[in-house]
Amino acid sequence: MKRKLVFIFSVLVLSFIVIQSFGGKTEKKVLGKAKEQEVVSKVAENSGLQSQLKEMGAVTLELTPVQLETNKEVLFNLELNTHSVELDYDYTKIIKMYDQNRDEYLVKEWTGEAGGHHLSGQVVFAELKDTVTSVTIEIEGIDNQSGSFNWKL
Repeated sequence: MKRKLVFIFSVLVLSFIVIQSFGGKTEKKVLGKAKEQEVVSKVAENSGLQSQLKEMGAVTLELTPVQLETNKEVLFNLELNTHSVELDYDYTKIIKMYDQNRDEYLVKEWTGEAGGHHLSGQVVFAELKDTVTSVTIEIEGIDNQSGSFNWKL
């Protein structure tokens, strides 16, 4: 009887430790993501430029300016969410940016991955010319749809 109690107690203690270990990491991960979103929101607020949300078929896209200034590399955070479309696109080819004169800026880098149903990453473009007053980002092919996002500087 004493052995059974020691065994049950040991199993309970071990279970508690395992749950705390995994639960804590998940909580930290969620809090880290929330903190990251808070920083992105503050950057967008401070620049006066807001995130834009758009539905393209069954996919929701959110594009947030992180750095959008002349003579600097342009950075946007892009989040894609869906429950039915595989997000396995080449984001360096389906995203383009244009200024008010329709001068084109190609994607230099996509920091996110491809695939899945929930995806986020940063889109990096070359420096904006010092004469730029507005930009348009066009995304083609997400769930066979096209969409554009516009910001005035």
